[in-house]
Amino acid sequence: MILPLNIAALPLPKTLATTTIQHDFPNVLSDVYSGNVPAENIWLSFCKKGEHSVHSKLAASLHDTDRERVVLSGSSTVSLDRQNQYKYRARWGFTSSTVISPSLIVADPAHSNEQQPHQITAFAISSSPDLIATGLADGTLSLYRRPPVPQPRTPYPSLPVHSTTPLATGTAHKSTISALQFMRCSQGGMIVASAGADFAVHLTPVHEDVSTAPLAPTSSFTAHTRPVTALAPLAFHPSALLSGARDGALRLWDTYSGAQAGAWEAGADVGALIEDGRVTWAALADGHAEAFDIRARGAVARFRAGDAALSAIDVCVTGRNVVAGGEDGVVAVFDVRTMGQGSSEGGAPTLARWQRTGGVVEGVAFASGSKIVIGGADGLPYVIRFGEEFGVDADLVFGDVEAVRGMHVDGKDVWLAGDGGVLRKYEL
Repeated sequence: MILPLNIAALPLPKTLATTTIQHDFPNVLSDVYSGNVPAENIWLSFCKKGEHSVHSKLAASLHDTDRERVVLSGSSTVSLDRQNQYKYRARWGFTSSTVISPSLIVADPAHSNEQQPHQITAFAISSSPDLIATGLADGTLSLYRRPPVPQPRTPYPSLPVHSTTPLATGTAHKSTISALQFMRCSQGGMIVASAGADFAVHLTPVHEDVSTAPLAPTSSFTAHTRPVTALAPLAFHPSALLSGARDGALRLWDTYSGAQAGAWEAGADVGALIEDGRVTWAALADGHAEAFDIRARGAVARFRAGDAALSAIDVCVTGRNVVAGGEDGVVAVFDVRTMGQGSSEGGAPTLARWQRTGGVVEGVAFASGSKIVIGGADGLPYVIRFGEEFGVDADLVFGDVEAVRGMHVDGKDVWLAGDGGVLRKYEL
C-alpha cells in the first residue's frame, strides 16, 4: 500500500558557499618545488549566491630557508595551507574549506584529448577483478584495468595522470550510454549491464582474458519506449536487474534467462535508481521519491523530495536516510524510517536542504564518516558534512569548465567522470 503524499511545502534550501581553485594548481606547486620555475601565481575564488564574490591570486615560491616548503602568499584575508600531498585548507575571512585534488587520474589518450574530449556519460568500478567500464556519449563501451594509486614521491606531486588504453572496446548502443553496472553471470564470470538513450538495455560478457575478444552484447532488452536512465542490480537475486526509463516504467529483467520478470508504472519518468537490500528508491521527474519492494510486487512509499525533477538519489547503509538531488541544483536529506510520524500527509521529515550554484545535480552518494558527495553540471563537486554539525566539508578539484556526469563512492574513495573524458579518484 502506498503511503499518502506529503503536500506540505518543503523548507527553503540553505545557500552554501562555493570554493573554486585553478584546477591544475598541483602542477604549479610541483614546478616551483622542483625548481622548474622560481615563482608562479594560482587563483582561488569564493562565491555565494546573493553575496559578493572573493577572487584572489596567490604567489607560490620556495621558502627562503626551508627549501622543502612552498610558500603561498597573497591577500591578508585569503590563504591556502597544505595539509598533505592532496589536501589543502582554503581560508577567506572567518570561513574555510578543505580543497582535495585527485590522487589518480585515469586517461585514455583516444578519449581525453583536451581539444576534442569524449564525454564519459556513465562508468562502473569492479574490485574483483580490478576493472573499470566506461560508456561514452557516442555509445562506445570500454573496459580498462583499474590502476593502483601511485605513492607520491615529493611533498608537492603534480597531477598523477595514468595513461591507459582499453583492454577491450565496442559499440554497445546507438547513442548515449546512460548507466553501467557490473554483475555476476550464471557461469561464474561477469557481465556489464548497460542502458542507453536508444531505449535498450544490453548485457555484455566480460571474458577471462578480456583482450582476446571485442566487446559485444549477447542479450538485449528492448521493452522501454523512451531513453533508459538507470539500472539497479537487486540483492535478493544475483540475476535480477531493474531498469528505469523516461517512459515512467520500471522493468525487472532476469539476466540468466534473458526474459522480463515484471513491470511497474512509476509515478513519473525515472531519473535515477538505488537499491538498499530492502527496497529500491526511484528519483522521479515530478519531484517525488518512490520506494518499490520488488518481492512484494509494488510501490510501498512515496514522498515529495523536491520542487523540480529529481536527477540523483542514494540511500545510506542503514536505510534510514535518503538523499536526493534535482535539476534545480537543490539537494535534500530525508529520514524515511519515520515517514508519516507526526504528519497526517505521511511525508518524510526533511533533515537538511541546500543548494550552491543551481546547476543540475548529476550524482549524490553517502560516504563514510557521515559525509555526502555531490557532483553536477556546474563541474564543482563537493562533500557535505552531515550530522550534528552541517556544512561543506570539502571541495573536490575537478576539470576546467567540465561537468560531472558520473560518480562512484566506496567508503572514503570517490571516483568522478565527466565531459573531459577522464576518471578522477579522490581520497576523503
